[in-house]
Amino acid sequence: MRGVKKEVFSYFALGVVLFFLLNLSDTAMRKIRGVFIFGSKLYAARGVSDEELELMQLRIENEALRGQISQVRDWLKDEERIDAFCKRLSEWRDDKGFEGFYKRRIRDFTEMLAMQIHSVEAKVIFRDPAFWSSGIWINRGEAENRRLGRRIIAKNSPVIVGDCLVGVVEEVEESRSYVRLITDSKLTPAVRAVRGGEANNHLYDLASELSEEIELRDDIEKKEVILTTLKIFKDHLLETRETRYLAKGELRGSSYPVWRERSDLLKGIGFNYEFADEEGGPMRIHEQASKMILKKGDLLITSGLDGVFPKGLCVAIVKKIMPLKEGSFSYELEAKATCPTLSELSVVRVCPPL
Repeated sequence: MRGVKKEVFSYFALGVVLFFLLNLSDTAMRKIRGVFIFGSKLYAARGVSDEELELMQLRIENEALRGQISQVRDWLKDEERIDAFCKRLSEWRDDKGFEGFYKRRIRDFTEMLAMQIHSVEAKVIFRDPAFWSSGIWINRGEAENRRLGRRIIAKNSPVIVGDCLVGVVEEVEESRSYVRLITDSKLTPAVRAVRGGEANNHLYDLASELSEEIELRDDIEKKEVILTTLKIFKDHLLETRETRYLAKGELRGSSYPVWRERSDLLKGIGFNYEFADEEGGPMRIHEQASKMILKKGDLLITSGLDGVFPKGLCVAIVKKIMPLKEGSFSYELEAKATCPTLSELSVVRVCPPL
């Protein structure tokens, strides 16, 4: 009888502990995980020789050097991207064929350019292995705001890599901040599908980066043929200048903060074009073919309707569209995040909050 009571008490105590842990805030959970991870590392370091410690130190220094090189390359790419922004704005102002359309694009791109100019570069300093796709810690906080004399890093500051959205600042401390990634299920940016010129511009940027990487390699066979083919492809992408702005909806991450999951897959909900806006009239789902408002390969960009993210940031590419459910007025979909380094982030840019 005593053994049965002891067993019942053990299960009751376990239930109380689990209930307590499940109701803790995200901040408290991260601190508890940090303590356990730090303790496990100390335990693993027992009995390590001086030679092994020196080798570990060399590896750390090597990784730091690689990070600095990557940071310089990212900085150069950001400078080139801002120049490309200015060039695109100049071309639009000279084009009288789609005056109303480009007037809106100039307005959105001017806001985007101002945001990028006033953004702050930050280095990723910690990423919880148990919650890999949920968030990151960066090395910028309130101290950086005081140094700049303006509030750049704040709650709801968008975080980007190039022109791709990667997350939003959720906590700001003195010298560090926590960023929730778009792959986390709790973050739901409002987006819309685009097709044509703007989607091609994103593909053009990717092709340009690939060309740059290939040019640096001397061990690639038929290098000139590949580069020539890429140039022809890039020229072809620039032929289509008009962009179609189509279905609107929301995205959310597919990974739940329970285990380490390196997933760049996003879930889309509520996609339709039921109401007219400045980009065009409504397209009823049951009157138009689904591919008219949404199809595989469409680029999903921020629509600005959530009040957190500015218009025009690349978020994902449509990968799969679910069959329309009976009686439903919107589509669900799967999409792949556009940021190619989302699983291995090292440097990001923090933009001023809206």
